[in-house]
Amino acid sequence: MKLVTYTTGAGARLGAVLGDGVIDLAEASDGGLPADMILFLEGGEPAMQLARQLLRGTEARTPLSEVTLLAPVPRPSKIIAIGLNYMDHCREQGHEPPKSPVIFAKFSSAVIGPGATIRWD
Repeated sequence: MKLVTYTTGAGARLGAVLGDGVIDLAEASDGGLPADMILFLEGGEPAMQLARQLLRGTEARTPLSEVTLLAPVPRPSKIIAIGLNYMDHCREQGHEPPKSPVIFAKFSSAVIGPGATIRWD
């Protein structure tokens, strides 16, 4: 199951990609699931089980070509990343592999959807 946050122009929605389309999980569940990814994730395994049930035998309702995919989790509470975590990157940067993980954080405003323009303000 590929969960997504998407819009058709009327606000962000929780969805799942099926083939070349998207199903609105909140709509398909008649309100049993939220339209928001964070609230869905907070629902834990019961929410995941309901989503899986909805997707069995269901056809995608909105073609992917008619939606804009947003960041999967639009407002993460924190983003923790590991730097220099593979040899090619170390070589690109001219660094030896670190002896311990290089950990850094990013602001949640850095999160964008697939194919979105990266802005430098």
